[in-house]
Amino acid sequence: MSHGTAELHDVLSKRADVLKRIHEREYDASDLRRETEMADSTVYKSLRELEDVGLITNGGGGYDLTAYGKEVYQKHEEMSRVCKARPVLEGLGDDFDLDMVSDADTVLPEPHAPQKPVSRMEDMVNASETVRGLAPVVTERYVRFARRKAVEGMDAEFVLEKDVFEHVRRRYPKMLEDQLENGVSVYVTERTVPYGLLVSDTGVCVISYDGEGGVLGGVVSDRVPVRDKGDEVFSKYRRGATKVRRKAV
Repeated sequence: MSHGTAELHDVLSKRADVLKRIHEREYDASDLRRETEMADSTVYKSLRELEDVGLITNGGGGYDLTAYGKEVYQKHEEMSRVCKARPVLEGLGDDFDLDMVSDADTVLPEPHAPQKPVSRMEDMVNASETVRGLAPVVTERYVRFARRKAVEGMDAEFVLEKDVFEHVRRRYPKMLEDQLENGVSVYVTERTVPYGLLVSDTGVCVISYDGEGGVLGGVVSDRVPVRDKGDEVFSKYRRGATKVRRKAV
C-alpha cells in the first residue's frame, strides 16, 4: 500500500523512539512494553503504524526495520541532527561549510551548564597532543586553559582577530608571555573570524557565538574528513596573518 509523505512524517513524529529501538535490535511487543512502560494499546498501535507505512516488518522472532525503514531512519536521524544544531548554525554565517558538521555531535548550553560546549572542547583538547585554533572571542577561562596546556607541552597554534589579541595582551600579558615562552604560536589577522574553531589530532570543535560573545553552542566531530576540512579553514586564516614575537608582548 502506498502512503504519502505527510503520513510518514506524522508517524515519525509520534513513533521515532520506537523506531530507534527497533533500529538497534529486534523487538517484540513484550520487549517494548517492558522497556518503555507504555500501555499495551500504545505499543500495538505504534507497531501497527510503523508497519503500515512500511518501516518495520515482523519476521516471526520480532520486529525489524525493512530496507526502506533503514533508509528513512538514517535520513530522519540526519534531519534531527540538523534541527538540533540550528542554534549553532544560525550563528556561523552563510559561508560556513556544512561538511564540517556532517555526523557531528551538537552540544548546546544548558541552564545549569551554560559553558557546556566549552567544556566539551576542553575535553577534546585534554585528549590531544596538538591543537590549531581560530578565536573570535577570548575569555579568561580560555587563556588560563591554553596557558596550562602550553606549560604541559602541548603543540599549539592560534589565530586571533586583531582586537581579540589586543584584549589578551592588555588583560593577560603574563599568561600570553608564558604561552609564547612554551612554544605556542600566536598569529594576528586583520580578517574577521566568524566562529571559534579548534582542530586537534582527536577531532574538531566549532563554537558559535552571539553578538555579545555568548556561546550559542558547538558541534564536535572526530571524523578524519572533518579534521581535514578544519585544517583547510585554519590554514586559510593563518595565511597572511602576522606571527606574534615575544618582544611584541
